[in-house]
Amino acid sequence: SSVYAASVLFPTPTLGREYTSLNFTQRSNNSIARSFCFAIATEDNTVLQVTLPAGVATETHAAGTTFTQTLNKGEILNLFGNPINSTDGTDMTGVIVKSISSGSNSCKPFAFYSGSSKITIDCAAGSPGSADNLFQQMFPKVAWGYTYVAVPTLPQPINYYRILVDNPATVVKVNGTILSGLVNNTYYEYRNDDASIDVITGDKPIMVAQYMTTNAKCGNPS
Repeated sequence: SSVYAASVLFPTPTLGREYTSLNFTQRSNNSIARSFCFAIATEDNTVLQVTLPAGVATETHAAGTTFTQTLNKGEILNLFGNPINSTDGTDMTGVIVKSISSGSNSCKPFAFYSGSSKITIDCAAGSPGSADNLFQQMFPKVAWGYTYVAVPTLPQPINYYRILVDNPATVVKVNGTILSGLVNNTYYEYRNDDASIDVITGDKPIMVAQYMTTNAKCGNPS
């Protein structure tokens, strides 16, 4: 009764042929909660190639493996992260899904989404707080940009940011300061505790996600 989410949805002419999942650290107050990503085919005989990075396993595929799945129009490929314990699960960030040609069939566009069925986003270890679902349609790589302006959310202004890179050599800056600590050769993460507006830039295309922290966590009001 108190869980909600919102997402912008893209029309089919804007869809791409390659995506990278962008999720968050999977902690929840529900033991069956999962980090997820899923693809929806817009044409028959869509052949998808899925690459799982090191340390990222699904419920049916081992970490670091590559596999293919053929979908027809309207069919969905669901990928759920492995559970770790009663509160934690595999973070699906970095999973690459792309359309490949097969026989006489060319690469076909598809829609791609990522998120979590229930997740706590907090600032310290311990028992998870309240949890909500996380849901977002992913931008195809052709739509990534070089400059983003991030405005804090009020009245709960403590935000996390993840910056996804396609090339690990990408130089990413926040307000002119170079970020370090690239995770899994895939993304940078930082937290803004100052309620300040951030300008995030890359010398190569990047994708940025902004995360609201959980109610009554990180100094937020309840």
